[in-house]
Amino acid sequence: MAFVKLRRWYRMVRNWPADRVIAGASVTIALCSMAIALSSFVLSIREARMSQEHDRLSVQPHFEISFYYSDEGVDWTAFNNGLGPARIRGFMLLIDDEPQKWTEPFPQAIEDALKIHPKHVSFLNPMVGTTIEAGHEMLLMSVPSGPDADAIKAEVGRVDFEVCYCSIYNECWLFDSTTLDSERDDSCTTFQDEPRSSWWNG
Repeated sequence: MAFVKLRRWYRMVRNWPADRVIAGASVTIALCSMAIALSSFVLSIREARMSQEHDRLSVQPHFEISFYYSDEGVDWTAFNNGLGPARIRGFMLLIDDEPQKWTEPFPQAIEDALKIHPKHVSFLNPMVGTTIEAGHEMLLMSVPSGPDADAIKAEVGRVDFEVCYCSIYNECWLFDSTTLDSERDDSCTTFQDEPRSSWWNG
């Protein structure tokens, strides 16, 4: 049956005028060319998106803050174990779940809350725009061994940090030291109600 239909179609086409056959062939070639061009365009867009996604993932940071203690003392350290630089966009210190004012270096707030005043403290007050390169760490605060270090170790559960950090593509994450986890948040929602300061500049 299919062969009979094919023969009928062939006879019909054979009887067409030459100009009609040429026109039909031209239309068919044009449609095929358009289909090929459209397929190439779609494929190019898909490859571009995949390349862009690969580029973003290849420089994605992963910021964390950890508390350490040893015979030498105690310290809080921030580090970036991601693949790209982490730019700090917002930094918040919390004592007993209450955000602390940014007007003084954060070790002062910790010392006041824990009622300690160690003679030897090493610290870095992180500011908006501070960047931690991939694979690097930053010492936030260190107290040598002694009664003050012991007091901090005993009360460390009262101290928390929240940090909003961003990649070079301005994709941002919120880090919470209570969960040691980061969640994507390009708006840095936790900091939206905070006044602009050296710890938060939007």
